Amino acid sequence: MVNSEYMCGKNYATNAPNLEAIALIDFAKQSGSSVLVHCYAGISRSVTICLAYLMHSLHASLDEAFDLLLKRSGTIAPNFHFMETLLGWERQLMVSGCEAEEGDKGSPGEKL
Repeated sequence: MVNSEYMCGKNYATNAPNLEAIALIDFAKQSGSSVLVHCYAGISRSVTICLAYLMHSLHASLDEAFDLLLKRSGTIAPNFHFMETLLGWERQLMVSGCEAEEGDKGSPGEKL
């Protein structure tokens, strides 16, 4: 089980994407736990963390992650600063070779 006291009150979206938040979600997933990613309105900061996680874990582009999350949530609206940061994250993922492997033809939504 993940120590929830550790996570409570942390603002992971200030320097999104936050690798600590991504590692925390991965750890919880591997441990069979769930993670609640939330913010005051639930449409910008928390969405930014979720988008960054989807881009990282599914090797998805920002557009793919956005479409996937929009279909699941219905109400998402990261602010312009967060979107700019996510675009930079997308470029980093592409440069670092985190794109889907050549043999992997499935869409990001199929990997969930």
